[in-house]
Amino acid sequence: GNWALFLAKADGTGVVQVPVTRELMETPYEVLAPTWSPTGDRIAFHRLTATPGNGNGNGFRIHVAEIDAVGGVNAQRTFVFDGTSDEEMDVQWLPEGKQIVFTRHDQGTDYVSIADPIAGARSRDVDVSTTTGDVGMLRVTLAPDGKTLLVHLWADNSDWLVDVETGSARQ
Repeated sequence: GNWALFLAKADGTGVVQVPVTRELMETPYEVLAPTWSPTGDRIAFHRLTATPGNGNGNGFRIHVAEIDAVGGVNAQRTFVFDGTSDEEMDVQWLPEGKQIVFTRHDQGTDYVSIADPIAGARSRDVDVSTTTGDVGMLRVTLAPDGKTLLVHLWADNSDWLVDVETGSARQ
């Protein structure tokens, strides 16, 4: 009855469950939208945790697990890049594997944020956001070279190009 994270060979054999920690045990919010790091030794996803944000006390946060070749977890951590934020979710790795891009929701506004997945790191928001009151009202696609983000805002059906290094955006 609970969602979990599994690894398997490309042919479907060798299935093993990755033993990530579980905090709230609220099905189905334990392992959502997993993504491999470019180096293939970490998996990031978002999961529901107790948060001090402005929501109902529970919110999504980015979790990173270091994975060995047989699916074992060498280390893992749930990150809080902005403690006042309601949600931090939909993570993607930048090509070098040193930073992540994710969406952040705080009091009715969705942001695109970039952070280093290391203890104590703070995120930085890029220059595009949307205020609709709803969560998930923007979508982010990372260019293959990792230098540009395409951000689609559902509320006004606009598209923005964002420079990853500077965070500046243009429609």
